[in-house]
Amino acid sequence: MNENPAGNIERFISLLPIAVALIGTDGKIFSANNLFEEIAGTSSAILKSLPYRELFSTSPDIIKIIDTSLSKGEVCSNTRSFFYRRGKPVLPVEVSSSPVSPSAGVPGLSLVLLIKDNSVTREIESREDNIERIKNIESLSHWIIHEVRNPLGSIKGAAQMLMRDNDIKGDSEEFLEIILSEVTRLNDLTKELSLLLSKKEKQLENINIHAVLDHVIKIISLDRAAESATLTKEYDPSLPEISGNFDELIQVFQNIIKNAVQSQNSGGIINVRTRYIRRPVLATQNREDYGYIGVEVTDNGSGIDDDLKEKLFTPFFTTKKEGTGLGLAISLKIITEHNGFIEAENKPDGGALFRVILPYKKIKI
Repeated sequence: MNENPAGNIERFISLLPIAVALIGTDGKIFSANNLFEEIAGTSSAILKSLPYRELFSTSPDIIKIIDTSLSKGEVCSNTRSFFYRRGKPVLPVEVSSSPVSPSAGVPGLSLVLLIKDNSVTREIESREDNIERIKNIESLSHWIIHEVRNPLGSIKGAAQMLMRDNDIKGDSEEFLEIILSEVTRLNDLTKELSLLLSKKEKQLENINIHAVLDHVIKIISLDRAAESATLTKEYDPSLPEISGNFDELIQVFQNIIKNAVQSQNSGGIINVRTRYIRRPVLATQNREDYGYIGVEVTDNGSGIDDDLKEKLFTPFFTTKKEGTGLGLAISLKIITEHNGFIEAENKPDGGALFRVILPYKKIKI
């Protein structure tokens, strides 16, 4: 009986509980199992004979893993890669590639590529990180409010008394005005910090997320800073209402969209998109009862520097001269309390993407 090595290996990978693709010596997809088709979001007919560089053209990390594996003849892997799929959500993945020796007896085969969908693991890690970050924010805020707010009243009172002195004129009067102005600014800062510590019960209502976004876009459009930017909307009208606090969600999206506007050069484009989104349901929720919607705010600015990504939601971190660095920290707290997520990443074609994910309760028919 004549054996078909290629056929045998194709049957074998079809049984594996992980996405597998075989890459030929010509750099094209030799074969792929059903799980790989699902992750790639395309059929085997399209995948077969597709160059791997074309499939992963917007995922340079994965191309680098394959290239390194082929050039060095060794197994290469990355547990924190991203698969940027055309027209589909970015997928966090674990990638491993293993070169195949000619002595394996499979003509034309050069590499086995394994991809694992890491979205559930990454979401759990992200939520745990967010909760820990909020705890740190709250501890820091308590300390700052205690150490700063109390002396501010005394400083303001003393400055106001000196302002009443008729002998205080010229530069001295100007310096006192600066002191009062800075005291007011610091008072505003402590008020923002108080929002981070707020534990009062939220007033929740059924909300159309598009009503929130339209309200925010209207406000920002009136700002002179937004005059040179183009704000576009790409809404999915079929999205259900969510349970949330209208005012708090306005604050979140005002922070995010305003940041996008401020990151643009003249002629920048800000796009606000809504859609259904796949995400693991929290342990406190029933998978059959809950789903997720996503709001994605993208710009065509310079993107997020890699060394700044971990600091984005840290209080007092800002790249703006006049910013307090509290906007995104407060937004993170609000969305986490809504049992949601915030993600920030760079787009493959340039610019930044902020994604807010919020749960909705499914209606059973």
